[in-house]
Amino acid sequence: MFEIDLISTPVKNALHSKLNFEALQLAAFCDRNRDLCRGEIYLFADETSVYAAEGRQGERGEWELISLETYSLAECERLFVEEQLSTGRLLLHCGEETRLVACFSNEYKSSAFQFVKYVEKIKKGEPWEIDPDDRREAKF
Repeated sequence: MFEIDLISTPVKNALHSKLNFEALQLAAFCDRNRDLCRGEIYLFADETSVYAAEGRQGERGEWELISLETYSLAECERLFVEEQLSTGRLLLHCGEETRLVACFSNEYKSSAFQFVKYVEKIKKGEPWEIDPDDRREAKF
């Protein structure tokens, strides 16, 4: 799995029974929930779906899942980013409906654009590689 943003062990542990990590191909982080409130939203993608897991740090350091949304790629034509002044929204266009997946501050804008870029490659079902400029080492 290509982690655009590192996914911590407590998050993976909390989601282990909910998601098949063997099948996941992509992961990213957004720092705003759908109400634009600060939050921890982890995005994942496999060949069939996009997942948005919202959670928070528990009292003992564990990560607690608040909600897990699943969006079928077969039912949706397009995943895209809508930029706003200091935030943005990750949206899925499905038929006549546009679904809000997550929001993010400008700090995570590049993560959202990369997530969309690679989900489109996954959706095509063709083999894909990580662009050298998108590797974490290239950012620093």
